[in-house]
Amino acid sequence: WAPGLIVGLIGLLMPARSIRFRLFRWLLPGLAVAMLIQIYINACVWDWWGGASYGPRRLCFLLAPAAIGWAEVLRRSTRWLRFTLPVLAVLWGFFTMSAFRWGVDDLTLLLTGKADGWRPTSAPATVEEIDHRWENWRNGFRYMRVPGFALVQKPRPPHRRAGLAILVGLAGMIAISIAVWKRYRWCRIGLPVCVIVYTLICIGGMIYRFPQNTIWRDHWYAVAMGRPVPPVSDEPIPEEYDLAVRLMMTVNQIKATGGRGPLEMNQIYYDGFPDITLTALVQTFGN
Repeated sequence: WAPGLIVGLIGLLMPARSIRFRLFRWLLPGLAVAMLIQIYINACVWDWWGGASYGPRRLCFLLAPAAIGWAEVLRRSTRWLRFTLPVLAVLWGFFTMSAFRWGVDDLTLLLTGKADGWRPTSAPATVEEIDHRWENWRNGFRYMRVPGFALVQKPRPPHRRAGLAILVGLAGMIAISIAVWKRYRWCRIGLPVCVIVYTLICIGGMIYRFPQNTIWRDHWYAVAMGRPVPPVSDEPIPEEYDLAVRLMMTVNQIKATGGRGPLEMNQIYYDGFPDITLTALVQTFGN
């Protein structure tokens, strides 16, 4: 889904050609090791694909070091390769995002007609999926939206134009910051100090201010996985949390019942929440 991360990793493993900043030669292999550790950690979790997400959702933190690796690759490439590599990466991104938004999550099946043996599902690809794989992706690139940041849940053309303006503004701020960084020595000292102080404040806040809330986390995880619910503390249960737990129990009960016969639209599947039927559940998630 994101071969650009591989290109970035290769760039980090190359010897740096930076002469003005010699510590950069130590930075690149450090980032490469960090990327490999991050990939290993995310390969260990049971849902390594990151749920219903586009691309390697859990590896999004690797974009910054991968960008530095890309710079090293392009710096060493020929002129035609400097143009070809980014264009191919952008086209591949449009292709995969178009497929994702049409619900096609198996690129191996889409391209070759053969289901990916490693795709995260217990059911094999059906004959209908194989025969009609291109029909499922009928609009393709035309389904893509105008690029740019969106500040609302369902962006429309005015919102996308505003997001594009914000993107241009951010690029301008970065350009000004680079110019100031090169011209004024005090900025080279002051900016890293501000970043370090801000990082320490965030770490201190997470340690001393934010509660860990492990009891509720373990309780919710047990409900979601259909396991015995551990005891909770005597503090009052928030109304929204209680609603979410009951909805999840209803869904688990419906899943357990579905294999033994047809589902009844108005049947109550969880006695602890008598107001929820299959019809009400569909309406709730539909909204």
